[in-house]
Amino acid sequence: MTLCRMLHTISTGAIVSKLATLQWTEDKLNSRWKNLVQQAERDRYFNFDASERPRPGSVERTLEFAEYAKEYTQQKMKIQA
Repeated sequence: MTLCRMLHTISTGAIVSKLATLQWTEDKLNSRWKNLVQQAERDRYFNFDASERPRPGSVERTLEFAEYAKEYTQQKMKIQA
């Protein structure tokens, strides 16, 4: 969720709720991240248990999303410069 909020703020200049940020991410970013964002939303609002092991593949997908966020941010910063 933190990366989603960062991307939203960089793109829009606005700071909004976590829920609004997740919706924006699903609507505006590459659709390949939709399932990961939906999983984070479900975990956040429906009894996430931090003691449980991550779902298979979710750590790798999160790291891929972090790399995407880095590249997205770098591109946005170039455009704004």
